[in-house]
Amino acid sequence: MLRSCSEKPEIAGQPNLYKIGFTTNGVEERIANAANDPTYLMAPVEVIATYKVVNMNSQKFEEIIHQVLRSVQLIVKVYDAEGVEHQPREWFIVPLGIVEQIIARIMDGSIVDYVYNPKLQCLEKQEAKRSLTYDTQGMKVLTLRIKQIYFDEIIRGAKRIEYREVKQTTLNRYTYMDPADGKRYLRRFDALRLIVGYRATGDQALVRVVDTQFMDGVVEYHLGEILEVVKA
Repeated sequence: MLRSCSEKPEIAGQPNLYKIGFTTNGVEERIANAANDPTYLMAPVEVIATYKVVNMNSQKFEEIIHQVLRSVQLIVKVYDAEGVEHQPREWFIVPLGIVEQIIARIMDGSIVDYVYNPKLQCLEKQEAKRSLTYDTQGMKVLTLRIKQIYFDEIIRGAKRIEYREVKQTTLNRYTYMDPADGKRYLRRFDALRLIVGYRATGDQALVRVVDTQFMDGVVEYHLGEILEVVKA
């Protein structure tokens, strides 16, 4: 978590403005050139807090925080030394204590039950929405989190393939090792359970998988019939 030292009124005049992101390198090393980097609003930054993420995907950890705070994301245009326009996406106007609460709830798994109320500046517990009711007994179903824009495209039939990059951290989720020959194969699923975002109230859908392919480190789930949709 970083605070900007920018003297520009639109930045300096924003209370509780923080950059929230992750780095695989040391924080000090990452921000050394902040004054020349649009990501940091072309100004030096001050480190407010750091957290070491273990036993969890750091990028997903970051995405959950950003998802919860989407309503208070700073919308600003920044120009680099050559006059090229940039729109940094990791700055949020939120009290430090709220971010600490979000992190704590991510750690204990309860964040799915909460939303951020920017007017009251607090986390509010939300009622869990109804789940999918389609009978999936005997089916192999893969649950995936997805952004709203892609979810909507799938529901209206504009997006027929869902892609997932196979990384070291997800290798066993999308593939398996056959002990008979020692080779790795794609896991085959009958359907995808798609959930928007990381909240309990996100839209959900069950979509049949008609084919699964692998190319250049990416699994392609070719989608067929929409079996059920539950809207928030």
